[in-house]
Amino acid sequence: LRECLRAPFANGSHANGRQITLNPADERRAIEEAKGRLSRRTVEELKTLLRLNNQSVTGDKAQLVARAADREVRGAIPKCPKCKAYYLRYREPDRGSGTQGVYYCPGRPQYDEDFCGYESSDVQRIPWRLS
Repeated sequence: LRECLRAPFANGSHANGRQITLNPADERRAIEEAKGRLSRRTVEELKTLLRLNNQSVTGDKAQLVARAADREVRGAIPKCPKCKAYYLRYREPDRGSGTQGVYYCPGRPQYDEDFCGYESSDVQRIPWRLS
């Protein structure tokens, strides 16, 4: 599994810690390459990799491949910095809107009936772990 999941990019860094900044076109290309490589893995292998990085393991194989490829290239999505209880989710921008996507907290803080409400268009992702 480890050999098949080697990532050339992770959160803007290489496995040796060297920083790599990708332009949007290169980032999309890297994600597509990762999808091709990861699609050869089993659902259980994909879930193992996602669990290792504390990411959601729900969905069908195509969703797991897309999630793992995105995280491999861009880094894992962290927990909410406000409530620290839930992992942030990413909402894609409307097609053709020219706006950025938004990271948001889906949960409620403990013992509080109000939603956390955290949203940000810029979140520091966590380096992707392979083992």
